[in-house]
Amino acid sequence: MLTAALVGWLVMGVEWPAVIGILAGIKWQFIVLYVLLQLIGNLVSTLKWQFLARSGGFSFGTIAGFFAYLSGAFINNFLPSTVGGDAYRTVWMSRTGNRSEAVLIVLYDRLTGLATLSILSLGFFFILPFETLLMKPWLIVLGGSLFSLACIVVLGVFLAPRLLGLILLLLRLIGGVRISAFLSRLAPFTGRRIYLRSLLWSSLFFLIGIGLSNFALFQALGAELTLVPFLGTIFLATLVANIPISINNIGVKEWSYAFFFGFLGIPLELAVTAALLSRVLQMGISFLALPWYLHARKLDLIYPAAQTQKMGL
Repeated sequence: MLTAALVGWLVMGVEWPAVIGILAGIKWQFIVLYVLLQLIGNLVSTLKWQFLARSGGFSFGTIAGFFAYLSGAFINNFLPSTVGGDAYRTVWMSRTGNRSEAVLIVLYDRLTGLATLSILSLGFFFILPFETLLMKPWLIVLGGSLFSLACIVVLGVFLAPRLLGLILLLLRLIGGVRISAFLSRLAPFTGRRIYLRSLLWSSLFFLIGIGLSNFALFQALGAELTLVPFLGTIFLATLVANIPISINNIGVKEWSYAFFFGFLGIPLELAVTAALLSRVLQMGISFLALPWYLHARKLDLIYPAAQTQKMGL
């Protein structure tokens, strides 16, 4: 229902001739830069995943991991879910280890990424004019929520084991014994070295794969923006766009771009064009993994025979 409403907003609320005009004047050198930065961002995410996997006793090469990561992105782009890519990475990685441990690593990868994004999103509130906050008081509530999340993330550097212990205790008190037992296996990842390195890898990814790449995309569409306020806005827009309230965040991403970049004076049509074009380009980039996927499947590198029989595939 929400997806349909957001698609309806896109169809009825956007001046599509203006979108076509924006695309007609596209600067292709910035599109090439966008694709390059996206690939670098995917490589950074692969290195973070590889680091966490090795910390958990798994092993895979950087190139194979890179294409497996892209394969997960391909699944996310073309299937009605954002979990399918994580499930694929879990199955692919578990060929060299325990399936439940692989699930935990992918989950930890996601959680530390969201934690990092919550910190970076605070930058948005440093560029908002004070009068804007007074006109929209709910933004103050949102800023307070982000600040609370950021504090928890920072405290996690020193208190991660205790925070995990508190969560496990609460789960046991409400009857979530099995979930508590499962999450308790995250304890080795609460060490300061792993936690901090995870946050640093995530920060590098968001800076390159989200911040700089989308700055290049907006430049390609003719937007006149400076880098610092753009970074503050793109991180918050990305955080909101990832709220799982529609299929493949269809409509949510476009609305988020239109709303938050409106504070920087970006027209609705340009913001929506950037959101839609980024979808198309990311789909194209994920296609790079298709030959690897087919070749690996042919060589039985994705689902080894023993696991294939176990899974009933």
